[in-house]
Amino acid sequence: MAQSPKGGRSAKRKRSASSSRSPARRPGKKRSQRLRLAPYLAAAAFCVLCLCITLADYVNPFSIFPTWDEIFTTIENLGGGSPEGSGNPAGGDVHSVVKVHMIDIGQGDSILIEAPEANVLIDAGENGKGDEVLDYLKAHGVSTLDIVIGTHAHSDHIGGMDDVIKGINVKKVILPEMSENTIPTTKTYTSLLTAVMNKGLKITTAKVGDTYNLGDGAALQIVGPNGVFEDLNNTSVVCRLTYGENAFLFTGDCEVQAEAAILQRRGITVAADVLKVGHHGSDTSTSDEFLEAVAPEIALISVGTGNTYGHPVPSILEKLENRGIEIYRTDLAGSVVVTSDGKKLTVTTEK
Repeated sequence: MAQSPKGGRSAKRKRSASSSRSPARRPGKKRSQRLRLAPYLAAAAFCVLCLCITLADYVNPFSIFPTWDEIFTTIENLGGGSPEGSGNPAGGDVHSVVKVHMIDIGQGDSILIEAPEANVLIDAGENGKGDEVLDYLKAHGVSTLDIVIGTHAHSDHIGGMDDVIKGINVKKVILPEMSENTIPTTKTYTSLLTAVMNKGLKITTAKVGDTYNLGDGAALQIVGPNGVFEDLNNTSVVCRLTYGENAFLFTGDCEVQAEAAILQRRGITVAADVLKVGHHGSDTSTSDEFLEAVAPEIALISVGTGNTYGHPVPSILEKLENRGIEIYRTDLAGSVVVTSDGKKLTVTTEK
């Protein structure tokens, strides 16, 4: 009986102590709740930021945010280089040379890039021209094409590509994205797809910003088309080759609408020492704005002798001449080779 009161007083003291400490723990509980919510709030903020960056490519009010291309460019510049397809040209010292061949295959396009560690073929001329392209490649010691690019699905650009793919070792084939309305059903296009399939290759869809390292600091970047167009000419894959201080721009048959879209793309540069003039010198290409942005010293025009289209048209030639740009045409000079050592350019012609 004597111990009973002590037990009661002890219980009271415990309850009293517990009661007195309770208010002091309430702020800790709130902090704990906030800490538990922090990861969810951070994730939500990150998602909103990603959305704003994505929209920055398309919506002007979001221009305060960088685009994904600009972010990747910054990251790769900090890293001192870029992997294939990263969207940023590789850096590094220049020790070798890059040769760009505008192959004379008549009224059409075929460009060979010989880089330190890779060979690239852009287009292969009209149907029946594949063997001529193959002969040219073999004559220059090219036994493997690391990349083959069909700029767009017109026969004067991809007509000979099926024969090239069948006749030489090819590692990668790049074609433009097309809407369902523009995908051709022509024999020329289906023959190309069949040749790709029979070689066990897969088609890589051209994506603006993708960059392919060609060795020793040389890089080829996809800069167009910026968008999906209904006109096949405007679906042309546009590429920019950089090597040291020199740059080349290859435009396929890109016309003024697609040129304007490329100029609107943030994070993309078209400035180049050498311009492969769009659409064989047609007045549907090479707008004043585009030419001013490229600011080339040399213009290459792939065109057939006495062609029925009147290419290149006088207005385009005059526009180039008024800017003091050197013009080289396959109908007059035959195949043209521009060699870059990373600082200066040298031009040699067949004729």
